[in-house]
Amino acid sequence: MKWEKWHLGLITLIVIIGVSALVWHFKPSQSSSNSEEEVLGSTTEQDEQEIATESELIKALFFYSDGCSHCSKMKPIVEELQAEGYQIEWIDASQNRDLDNKFQIEAVPTFVRPDGERLVGGQTKEKLAEFLQEYKK
Repeated sequence: MKWEKWHLGLITLIVIIGVSALVWHFKPSQSSSNSEEEVLGSTTEQDEQEIATESELIKALFFYSDGCSHCSKMKPIVEELQAEGYQIEWIDASQNRDLDNKFQIEAVPTFVRPDGERLVGGQTKEKLAEFLQEYKK
């Protein structure tokens, strides 16, 4: 079967459109860096979750969900660390989709430091304390 030039042109156009659509769909988000300024400026519309208190206090973020078994296991550990002076802000991922998107939360529990570093999944108290050492009073 002989291919005419317009057949090849049409196939080329289809391939270009398909590749362009894939590249556009999978391109990285422009908000992938979570700088200190972004963390300090992050709040929900109702201002329910305050990310940083006044002055220079910066908090690490604990994204959780009530239906998550790993999150349930982490809650007492986070409470203990808070009692020891670690600055951790609780954020219910199911109620704060805008923050989920901003910090690109894909799983809970996730801990995010203001420098953008993250720790995902259930953790021991020791590992979490080491990760959050800079955010202790």
